[in-house]
Amino acid sequence: MRRDHARAEPTVARSVRSAGAIVLAVLCAGCERSTSEADPDQTAVSAGAPRVLPEHETGDTPEEHQMPTGEPHAHETTHDAGSNGRAPDTPPHHGPSETGAGGVGSPGPFGHDAGLSIPTVRPDPSPLAAEASELARSEDSSDHERLAGHLLDVSWLERLDSPELAQVASPVGLQLSLVLEEAAAEAPDVIDRLVTDPLYAEPGHRQIAIIRASAGVENPSKALQQFWRSQIDPEADELESTVQALVRNQSRPAMDLLAEALMSDSFDDNLVFWWFRGPMLERRQDAPLLMMTERLLESGRLSTPRRTALVESLFDYRPTRWYIATEQPPEPPSREKLREPAREILRSIADNALRSGLIEEARRARIEIEIGSTEP
Repeated sequence: MRRDHARAEPTVARSVRSAGAIVLAVLCAGCERSTSEADPDQTAVSAGAPRVLPEHETGDTPEEHQMPTGEPHAHETTHDAGSNGRAPDTPPHHGPSETGAGGVGSPGPFGHDAGLSIPTVRPDPSPLAAEASELARSEDSSDHERLAGHLLDVSWLERLDSPELAQVASPVGLQLSLVLEEAAAEAPDVIDRLVTDPLYAEPGHRQIAIIRASAGVENPSKALQQFWRSQIDPEADELESTVQALVRNQSRPAMDLLAEALMSDSFDDNLVFWWFRGPMLERRQDAPLLMMTERLLESGRLSTPRRTALVESLFDYRPTRWYIATEQPPEPPSREKLREPAREILRSIADNALRSGLIEEARRARIEIEIGSTEP
């Protein structure tokens, strides 16, 4: 069975987990909480990026909390900043759009003037990609063997996407991504072959492409789970891409591994908050993700700041406080699209948050209005 969400494109780029990005996020936190002696115009993530608006300038306006997709008004949670464990409203580094192996926003070694047509959106399949996708859809195991052979053949891969293009294109724009997505949905045995091969273990566009495609594997094998786990590490090359794949995959093994990462002390709080407010926020009405979230909150193994930030990410939306204004921030789904059992799980999480002191009675009442009544 196909997984439609496997083809959804993540908004968050992999580069946010880098040491430089984390340092910048912390520096931005200091800028926002500093006095007016600091020049806010000097605060930027990169050259040419819009400055981060300090809290006294953004204020607490209704527009800041208004859901951009038809959501009801999202209000403040009850804790104040300080020793009570409230998650900071500091805008983390909002990762840029996915780019090729040449680097974030980089034209790569060939430059944008080298006559290359650089795809940044999902392309139409080339004849070679279409042929490979047919092999993935085949029920003949020998066709799957042929496809795996192609995908492990460097010369075939370079016919699929030229090395020059592969260095500069967004992963979503590669023909390889189309083939791997088809394999993930129709021939997961091919994916299992690839994730154990050094060709896809090396940092670069192939590793990124297979991690993204792995979100579409319905029943991840032990091999794929081990491949994911190898990237859930502060020093891993594709930590961010893997977190996004886990959020989108939503199988029980994927959710268990994601929960481990969210609890881990190996990751800075600001990075975990970004996962809450980025990839998880965009899927915050998906029942499998909500069930994992509820188990995590009830486990008692999540720190108070992370519990607070997680609850906020489920019921609030503060784009001017949570994100640096470098591009369109992540957006949550409309509450109009909320269905059972997700609504009932959200209601249970809100009840538990009230009992735990993460929200107050008034906020709990507003949440009930926001998520609506149970469908007849």
